[in-house]
Amino acid sequence: EQYQCPGEPEKAASIAERLEDPNRHLSHGAVIDATQARDMGLNVTELDPDDPLWDRIWRLYVDLFVEIRRAGRGQLFESRSASVSY
Repeated sequence: EQYQCPGEPEKAASIAERLEDPNRHLSHGAVIDATQARDMGLNVTELDPDDPLWDRIWRLYVDLFVEIRRAGRGQLFESRSASVSY
């Protein structure tokens, strides 16, 4: 509510309800794409791969992926149709 829906508690509650619905998302770590987030009413900014922020986020993701593989366990992605665990 504070960041995505300031002054709109009903909208925030509706979005939260959709995000926590176990029939839509298997876990807190489930991934939604920009279109799904936008359709829920979330404010979404898509970055071009040439954007420096996109590059930093990608590097963080890759570092996490490498650490998960190094540790021999963990989960990187989960959705209703797929789960990628290492």
